[in-house]
Amino acid sequence: MYPATAGRARLLRVRRIYLDHSASSPMLPGVAVAMSRCCGLGNADSLHEEGRRAAKAVESARRHVGRLLGADPKQIGFTSGGTEADNLALIGLAHAAAHRGRRHILVGATEHKAMREAAAVLAEEGLDIEEVPVDGAGRTTPTALRRRLRADTAVVAVMLANNEVGTDNDVEALAGEAHAVGAAFACDAVAALGRLPIEAERWNVDALAVSAHKIGGPPGVGALYLRAGVPIEPIFAGGTQEGGARPGTRGVPGIVGFGEAARARPTARALDRMDHFGTALAKAVERTFDGAYRLGGGTPGIVGVAVPGDDRDLVKRLDRLGVAASNGAACSCAAGTRSHVLDALGVPEGFGLLRLSLGVETTADDVREAQRRLASLR
Repeated sequence: MYPATAGRARLLRVRRIYLDHSASSPMLPGVAVAMSRCCGLGNADSLHEEGRRAAKAVESARRHVGRLLGADPKQIGFTSGGTEADNLALIGLAHAAAHRGRRHILVGATEHKAMREAAAVLAEEGLDIEEVPVDGAGRTTPTALRRRLRADTAVVAVMLANNEVGTDNDVEALAGEAHAVGAAFACDAVAALGRLPIEAERWNVDALAVSAHKIGGPPGVGALYLRAGVPIEPIFAGGTQEGGARPGTRGVPGIVGFGEAARARPTARALDRMDHFGTALAKAVERTFDGAYRLGGGTPGIVGVAVPGDDRDLVKRLDRLGVAASNGAACSCAAGTRSHVLDALGVPEGFGLLRLSLGVETTADDVREAQRRLASLR
């Protein structure tokens, strides 16, 4: 292509609007700066000065993440991401409980694949896995959970906010129900991080998983809060890092990036703005497609709409118009399968899911332009 033609092509290129923050939120500028400052540090377990500096940076990040989760920083362990944190929470707690004769596991019907597949691993080991159905809004209610709890229930796993439709759960009440029969409670809070207030200690949850890249931190780093004294078995063999629950050399730059992202938490005003923008986008989708209707709700900036027809084709059409959206969790989108969340909510066959998820940097102009482009699909 000749230079002049290439220039015109760049001028004509459609401005991209990113509405897939639930898949991954772009890294905050301050995060990249913080990470670059610690790339020359040593192993955080080494005794020399470089190691001590690395350990200090890790502990500073742990304090920031602990504050964001409403937790004692000493109870925060870093992982490779939300998937590992979910696996460690469910499998680690279940293995510890199995020694006490508890082999019944309850998992919410709309859980992320990270938790569902971890439950499948436990099923292959002979544990009894049971789903807890959700109500019409996608919530796991204390009543529904209570009906399925047993004397041998080991772990209950229910997410704080659904990553596809934004439904939030009363985690404190659910944890109370689990503890009433002596079961542990594990919570996937990955989608809720930075969108809903989290009070891990006040809610008395036993394990709570989060991931950095959902709040503008780097991908490849997550964290798991473990309540003090809760027995858990590591799923990796190795050293004694992270209290022995997660052995392995710590990735200092990623952990520091997570800490910086946690420190830069969204304001209440920013969350209100995301919630307002999300409602406007949901209405735009409903106006564009006959029969479309919003699902769930309750978490700022996560909008799931049931749409008639092929949702993968719709996402591709939006992409050609310069709008980045999804038809559910990124792992399910890649597999080309219908979202299990739709089935759990009773959405009829013939409908798919359009998820539009916003971030703190999403502007009113972004929303107006996205609405205009959606209308062009009528």
